[in-house]
Amino acid sequence: MFVSAEIVAVVLSAVGIVLTLGTSMFLGFAWCVRRTDAVDLRLDAVEQRVGARIDDLDHRLSARIDALDLKIDTRTNDLDRSLGARIDALDLKIDTRTNDLDRSLGARIDALDIKIGTRTDDLDIKIGTRTDDLDRGLGARIENLAHEVTELKIAVARLEGPLPHLLTRSR
Repeated sequence: MFVSAEIVAVVLSAVGIVLTLGTSMFLGFAWCVRRTDAVDLRLDAVEQRVGARIDDLDHRLSARIDALDLKIDTRTNDLDRSLGARIDALDLKIDTRTNDLDRSLGARIDALDIKIGTRTDDLDIKIGTRTDDLDRGLGARIENLAHEVTELKIAVARLEGPLPHLLTRSR
């Protein structure tokens, strides 16, 4: 079998083209891989820097929050103690004033009760005396009027004389 030079040239050209295309594909793919690796390395570096900044910010903010929490707890405890002391003092003062007021008002009420009792007893005695006097006076007047009415009846009966019998008995 005999192969012509043209066929060999076409085959060699085809092999050359295939080798060239294969090599360019291989080199293009290698270039893409290197590019991706470089981007990956840059992203890793950026991620590490951002992670370090986030960690640093987290530590700083945690420290500030802890300091503020401690400060708030301290102020709250101080405020609780001072207000508790003031409330206790006011409660004691109010209790003292209430007890004093209770004692003074109780004494005044007792004095008024005694005074009212005395006046009531005096009025009861005066009213009893006046009622007894009125009773005696009215009793005497009533007896006097009864006696006068009796005398008047007797006088009228004497003036009229005996009653005539209008009806007589038949025998």
